[in-house]
Amino acid sequence: MTLQDHTDSALERGWDAVRGLVSSLSAAFVSGGLIRAGARREAVILIRQAEALVRRAILIMALRLPQRAPSLSGPASAEALTCLRALPKAHVPAFPLTEPQPTTFAFWVVTPGEALDPLASQASIPDVGAADPDQFVEPGQLLQRLTALQNALEAPERQARRMAGWLTRQRRARVTGPARINPLKLGHPPTVTRQRRQKHPRSTQALSDLHHFTQLALDSS
Repeated sequence: MTLQDHTDSALERGWDAVRGLVSSLSAAFVSGGLIRAGARREAVILIRQAEALVRRAILIMALRLPQRAPSLSGPASAEALTCLRALPKAHVPAFPLTEPQPTTFAFWVVTPGEALDPLASQASIPDVGAADPDQFVEPGQLLQRLTALQNALEAPERQARRMAGWLTRQRRARVTGPARINPLKLGHPPTVTRQRRQKHPRSTQALSDLHHFTQLALDSS
């Protein structure tokens, strides 16, 4: 198998993992967009993992333009998107193309306006505000992030064009000064930890594999 064959295989496994994560996420919400307090912390981690998978997939798609990029299709994806469409909608920003860098990388060039992921810190602390884990609570930014994820899944080619534009702007900026040319987090992908490998081995391994081939594609571009 060629490198592209391996990359295509990792892409397919990545899309399959996204479909599973979306189904799990949509099942965590009830009518009105509420979520059980005990399930919110896990939902934070799941959505960050789904976003990381989609971000790497659209980056590979962007690097392959102007070829026609493969889209998310099939009965399983249609069913997953139907679940998301049933959730309340809110005005949300576009799907985030870049990932915040760990603060330990002090040398990293930060794009103006780039902020830390507000959900990242919430994933590391217990849910608060509800003593009963079965009590329904407001999802906060989760619902907005789910809507942005839905938009990306419905039109991955559009997101790939956005990513291609971002890469072009950053490469042009690098001519005159320092600029960020890798939209992905340095080191391990978000949510890829030993604990997640044990709890969700399939989606975590899919993210790890896709991250590897995305970095190879980016290095050779």
